[in-house]
Amino acid sequence: MSIKLTFHQITDAFDSGSLARGKSLFRDGKATNYRATLKTQEPDYRQLLLEAQVIGSRGQLYHTDITILEDEDSAHIRSECTCPVYINCKHAVAVIFQYLQDQSRAETHEQFDSWWQSLNAVNALPMQREEWFSFQLFLGEEGCYTPSFTRSNQITMLRHHYTPKGKLAKPKPYRAETFINRIDRGVMPAEYHAIAELMRLCAEHYWAPTNIRFQGPSGFLLAKMMIEKGEAYFQNQSEPLVWDSEPFALELRYLSNSNQKAKLTVTIPKQHFLVLCEPPILIDSHQHRAQAVNSPVSTQTLEQLLKMPFAKPEQLGQLMERIEQEQMRLPQTSKSVSLPDIPGLETQEIHATPIPYLEMVDPLPNPIFHCVFQYDDIYLNPESRQAIIQERLQGKKIIVHRDLTAEDTALKQLTPWLSALTPEQLDPPTQATLFQLKAGNTDTAQGLENFIALQQALPELKAQGWILAGFDQHQVDVIEVEDIQVHSATHTDWFELSFNMRIGTQLVPMAPILENLLKNYQSSEDIPDQVHIINDDQTVLQLTKAQVAPLFDSLIQLYQRQPLTDKMRLEPFDAHLVAGLADAPLQWIGARDSLALAQKLKDFKGVTSIDVPKGLKATLRPYQQFGLDWLNFLHQHGFNGILADDMGLGKTLQTLSWCLTLKEKGDLKQPILLVVPTSLIGNWKREAQQFTPDLNILTLHGSDRFSQFEYIETADIVLTSYPLIQRDETLLSEFDFDYLILDEAQKIKNPRTKLYLSLQSLKSRHRLCLTGTPVENHLGELWSIFNFLMPGFLGNLKQFKAHYQKPIEVDRTPGVQHQLNQKIAPFLLRRTKHQVVKELPDKTEIIKTVEFDKDQANLYETIRLTMEDKVRQAVAEKGLAQSQITLLDALLKLRQVCCDPGLVKIDAAKQVKHSAKLELLLDLLTELLDGQHRVIIFSQFAEMLKRIESELKKHAIGYSLLTGQTRKREDAINRFKDGEVPVFLISLKAGGVGLNLTEADTVIHYDPWWNPAVENQATDRAYRIGQNKEVFVYKLVVANTIEQKILQMQANKQALQDQLYQQNKTNEAGQIHLQAEDLLNLLKPD
Repeated sequence: MSIKLTFHQITDAFDSGSLARGKSLFRDGKATNYRATLKTQEPDYRQLLLEAQVIGSRGQLYHTDITILEDEDSAHIRSECTCPVYINCKHAVAVIFQYLQDQSRAETHEQFDSWWQSLNAVNALPMQREEWFSFQLFLGEEGCYTPSFTRSNQITMLRHHYTPKGKLAKPKPYRAETFINRIDRGVMPAEYHAIAELMRLCAEHYWAPTNIRFQGPSGFLLAKMMIEKGEAYFQNQSEPLVWDSEPFALELRYLSNSNQKAKLTVTIPKQHFLVLCEPPILIDSHQHRAQAVNSPVSTQTLEQLLKMPFAKPEQLGQLMERIEQEQMRLPQTSKSVSLPDIPGLETQEIHATPIPYLEMVDPLPNPIFHCVFQYDDIYLNPESRQAIIQERLQGKKIIVHRDLTAEDTALKQLTPWLSALTPEQLDPPTQATLFQLKAGNTDTAQGLENFIALQQALPELKAQGWILAGFDQHQVDVIEVEDIQVHSATHTDWFELSFNMRIGTQLVPMAPILENLLKNYQSSEDIPDQVHIINDDQTVLQLTKAQVAPLFDSLIQLYQRQPLTDKMRLEPFDAHLVAGLADAPLQWIGARDSLALAQKLKDFKGVTSIDVPKGLKATLRPYQQFGLDWLNFLHQHGFNGILADDMGLGKTLQTLSWCLTLKEKGDLKQPILLVVPTSLIGNWKREAQQFTPDLNILTLHGSDRFSQFEYIETADIVLTSYPLIQRDETLLSEFDFDYLILDEAQKIKNPRTKLYLSLQSLKSRHRLCLTGTPVENHLGELWSIFNFLMPGFLGNLKQFKAHYQKPIEVDRTPGVQHQLNQKIAPFLLRRTKHQVVKELPDKTEIIKTVEFDKDQANLYETIRLTMEDKVRQAVAEKGLAQSQITLLDALLKLRQVCCDPGLVKIDAAKQVKHSAKLELLLDLLTELLDGQHRVIIFSQFAEMLKRIESELKKHAIGYSLLTGQTRKREDAINRFKDGEVPVFLISLKAGGVGLNLTEADTVIHYDPWWNPAVENQATDRAYRIGQNKEVFVYKLVVANTIEQKILQMQANKQALQDQLYQQNKTNEAGQIHLQAEDLLNLLKPD
């Protein structure tokens, strides 16, 4: 017996992307050579093992192992694969669906066998009832058709019943009307309901109160049902008829007489009777059998043909011509009717070379073409593949010997441009061979290209023997565009561009042409060497790829934000998108300011180096000097941007240098508002005092800050924190600032928060964001930051999702990532450590895995199952979106169990005293401290750090502790920096950013966090400029738990971040949103 899986159980085990791609692999037959092994361990617990080989989407062969555990209430799926995803991948989905399909087929046979045994058992039981009915079928004479005004095709009902003494009474005729009425009153057995309903359909054929004639489809069903019930008898015979499921093939033949005349008839065996319902029924009166008849024509046509009188051969020939030309009312399949030879008819055979004929029968934009082959005076459709065709023409029998090879050769000449229409595409359906343009009508780019190519090939087709018709009146004129002009005008803070084509002496606006191109092609690489566009007057313009490709590349992103018009408005921050027009074969008319700015933004050729401010007490590295130059470039042109350097590369120093530059140049008319996380206020003050002491820093922090507001206008930099922005929004909104600078700007990744709206409302001439992680989870966060900096730059959020986020994260549309990178490149400056600091020592990441002991493992699984049930119940009641608090609570408890059972506040956890990971940490620390290493330990849980603190005290290990509750923050930092203690315990939230701890050479992440950027920021407290020792990073993970799944999610998020920063490179990172569905998957067992 197999394990049964529901679709819901499968969707619970796999994410939506893996399901969709796995189904595709299954449909393509990629799951091969699987072996299923069923292990029954207990009566209510079974285990199924599936081992398979799956061919991947690129042809690789992967080995996939799947374990399905079934208990009384549910089934759980685990899978491992040799593919990069490793667990719960698309290859496992393909194997499961292949297994289910095979099991369904096997179960179908089992169910039928079981049903058949039950039927036989029931059928063998004696049946007794008070009354029942039988039916007598009356037909005409043996072997022939009987006119309708007789007792032919008639049913008589007989009622059978027992006398009061238990004897069987003689059957008597029963009124059909009474039979139907009794059914309506519900007093008849249910088995007669269907019969009564069919008799009702046949009511128009009443002959007598006790008789019903059966005709048409309902008559066939009625007769068949009564025969199958074993209650129908032929005329007065005593043995019931038996239904034969094998149909009888009825053949037409000619019956000749002595006067050399003939007529059409059918061949019916002796002792057989033909019932003319739809389809006909043939009854063998000798064998008591009945069967359906396969007739070459409809029953109505057959009835008329059987009435046919004897006719002369020439009359028969005319009849056959009319039949084959479908001038008679025949069924649609009549073309397949094999008519017998007419006695005495003259025969002519044709052996000829076929002449291909092509006619354009419908005009543009949906042209239809009719194709036939001519053999002398006979025209044949290519669709028919019979080598020998029999036709009747002018009283003669014509036999055409076709040359199918020659026909195929001719048809191949059409395949580059045309494709045959199927009968289902035709309205009404037809047997003619009709063709349409490949790739649709001439409203599509490819359809128009195909039509023009066909038109240009007509002379060659004609030379090869084709007869062509209908093309002259549908000829299109192709006009070459000589050149394209770009008209440019400069306004105060924007540019205006318009594009026109010169055709002869006329200038024609290009906006409709360009819009057509943008709709029909994904990228300029898809554009053919010659492009044709059809106008309303049916003329066709011909452009070259060299003419239109630069326009396409420049305008495709503008088109996503605004419709193309004769005059396009270009914002300065979009100028670089038209840089490709500089080298294009275009005639530029008017101001070239936009083109000059475009070149500068494209490759920073216009970024000039500036002097370091005199008051700077530091030496800038070359990349930091370029950062200063870049900030000056943005300032000159009125742009805003993101300084996104890797952690530890000196974003603070570059920013302070720029602020000092503004002051020394006299450009600082109003103060700079600098907003930072609360934990970094001290760090900014310290570095400003050290590197730019000439800057007047005013700090707004603490409850006494309100007394400082009167000094804002005299300060160079006003330093405040994110939490205070919302509280002080009203006061700050009264001031004008030269710059609004946000440090750790990923804090505004959600544009719907009050913080975001408060910051957006503040007045400033320029804005700057500092963050090493502009994207942590999804591209919507990037839009949020740029919308703060330059509203409208990436369109509104709906446009951004449609044109960038969904194509990149979900659809993985080629080229879109490159378009986004190209658009933001001038305004996002990012350098990594390995790009700019060659002397930085190596960093080694090590994942240390530990397994639970039995008690901790049981606790984890108990909590997992309990919380999974709780979450599913919440989802069922409130939906997934409204159940996220319950879901996150479940995930929190699982993470806490992995860290230490004592973190989980339930009674069962109190009984588990051992923590596998804490023991691993202590062993690791002992080894590290013996080697004189200095160690930072990060954890998301402040309570976990307290437990580690207790263990360090027991082992007499010196340490410092920094959490959100630490009051003397600087003292805690200095104890470690000054070498007083070898271990620094830091909560991820309190110390993950802003600290410079190059004294450490080892970083331990006690528990993995969802976002790799957050962990990387924490690691870079030690791995940064100034570090001269090799850094080791340890990540502690419990095997077969939620922590391993978190690592996989980290890999997916890192792929998106890498993709954003890699110019002109793409990869195949899948959807990486941290959505509720992703979190729900984490609850499932490994």
